[in-house]
Amino acid sequence: MPISSEGHPAAQVRPIPIIPIYLFSLLSALAVCLGMRFGQSARTALICAGFLSAAVAVACFARFLVAADESLQTINYRALVFAFVSSLAFTLILDFLRSLGLRIPVVPTFGFPISMIILWTLGLVLAAAWQRANEEPEE
Repeated sequence: MPISSEGHPAAQVRPIPIIPIYLFSLLSALAVCLGMRFGQSARTALICAGFLSAAVAVACFARFLVAADESLQTINYRALVFAFVSSLAFTLILDFLRSLGLRIPVVPTFGFPISMIILWTLGLVLAAAWQRANEEPEE
């Protein structure tokens, strides 16, 4: 275990694999969006590629959660809850405003998964900051 400058054992920090998750999520959304613009055979191939990319993104995230320590799992669960509740609130607010007669453009089908990924990232930042603020300083 690494030793910090104060002589205390330093916790080993393992970063969250955000880049592969983002990359495969973006490839998934791109493949499905492009698939809707082509003929039937290209559409089928691109949609299958999109679902495969999404499965790889989910597998990267699941692999990280299985290997993560309790602290990182807690941060991720809080971030996921933040993303889910924020997406739900966003959807309800848009639908409520549309029911009042406001002309709000319709969000594309893959806009919500992408917004959830962005909100998950924001939730990671907020949950990590909240956890650091609540940790007791070691003496």
